[in-house]
Amino acid sequence: MDLICLAYSLFQNFKGLIVDFILSSKYRVSSQEFFQKRSSDDSFRLIEYELSFMYNVLHTKVAVVRSRAGLVLRIISFFFMVGALMFFLFLVDKDEFEMLELILTYSLLIGAIVLDITSGLILSSSDWFLVSLQNWKKYIPNYVLERRWSASVSQYNMIGYCIDWRWIWEYHYPDFVRSTLDKMKMLWFSSSEKNIDDLKRFIFEELKKKSSETYSLSEAVEKCSQRGDGAMFGSSSYIKLKWSISEFQYAESLLLWHLATELCYNDRKDRSSSEDKGLATDNGVGSDQKEKEESTNKNDIDNKRVTKMISDYMFYLLVMKPTMLAPVLGNWQIVFQDTFAEAKRYFTKHPISDHSEACNQLINVKTKFRPAAVKGIRSKSVLFDACILAQQLKHLEEDGGGLEDLKEDQWELMSRVWVELLTYGAINCRPIVHAQQPSKGGEFLTFTWLLMNHLGLGSQFHEQELQEGTKVVAVK
Repeated sequence: MDLICLAYSLFQNFKGLIVDFILSSKYRVSSQEFFQKRSSDDSFRLIEYELSFMYNVLHTKVAVVRSRAGLVLRIISFFFMVGALMFFLFLVDKDEFEMLELILTYSLLIGAIVLDITSGLILSSSDWFLVSLQNWKKYIPNYVLERRWSASVSQYNMIGYCIDWRWIWEYHYPDFVRSTLDKMKMLWFSSSEKNIDDLKRFIFEELKKKSSETYSLSEAVEKCSQRGDGAMFGSSSYIKLKWSISEFQYAESLLLWHLATELCYNDRKDRSSSEDKGLATDNGVGSDQKEKEESTNKNDIDNKRVTKMISDYMFYLLVMKPTMLAPVLGNWQIVFQDTFAEAKRYFTKHPISDHSEACNQLINVKTKFRPAAVKGIRSKSVLFDACILAQQLKHLEEDGGGLEDLKEDQWELMSRVWVELLTYGAINCRPIVHAQQPSKGGEFLTFTWLLMNHLGLGSQFHEQELQEGTKVVAVK
């Protein structure tokens, strides 16, 4: 109940974000200090309640009904409906009406009363009504405070898109038929990941770290503009991997890293080396070393799983909800179509139906030159660029100065790159598009956007600072 009241206060301060309103810098400072002291669970729960307030304001009449005038009018209208039913029931001569007319009249009157009562019960359990009952919070049952969001993220991947329902390739369909089949395929094979506690914790800690490193509004805006380069900067692999970010637009880079992540995740050598490592530990390593390696391996699995979740989620948004990423997508459709066409040619030449086998075959493709050096600008495909990137990610230890743990460094770096790709898309999505998501069940990207603003990582605060420092000079 306390969280709902806090969320209401935050909503009142930050509701201007929905319409691109320029917020005061004092809200940024107070919110940043507040969220720096909260846990990831509390922070996401606060944002969940805050988005619930946003939904009520934009998509329901609760803001009108909860006012004194609205409540009075609602009570009056309810008694008018009850009075109309009583009048028809006791004072109207029923002999003048046919049976069908009586049934319709009773159905309409009783139905209107039932709907009004149901609407009132729903209103009484809304967050707006609960805020007004904060002095009676000990009498509010726990089920009323349950989650407003499904707490899940949708998942799909490019390799699955290429090999699922391959019979579609064999026929030439009209464009609208192929588009419908593609949508059906993606809906059929996409999934929803519900266990996202590690994902929320990791993203919150990464954003909190970025927030603590910003000492001015201009630095916060700079953090928001990073889309993978910030995560790689300062690492031993920065020089070798920066091409995957700097030489591509956002959508190209996102698809490139998605494919490379999928190849690394399904790499057979990666799995076998993990099993061999565990076997060697069981066969004679000391207990302290064993515990250390088990702890390291556990962290590695977490980073690996988080990386996979963000990667598949961003690809799902790219193909299913491109409007959320529209401001930064550029020519993504050409990139996607060229990549799919090249993958289709490859899988036609090498018939593979197993997902893991397809990934293992791609990651072992030997490429002496970058595709751009061979094809020039004729093709925007990033398929074989992804093969090169995946091979470079596999060999971080060899090229990175002898790091102690290859896999931990690999997946830790990849997870941080994906957090920046996620946050870059979230902060550049139009606020009005974010505002539409609560009515559709909510999107994790919207949660990330609001969390970034609460941690002071938003561009609207920077505009406020610039306007406050602007002086008007008269020109003669």
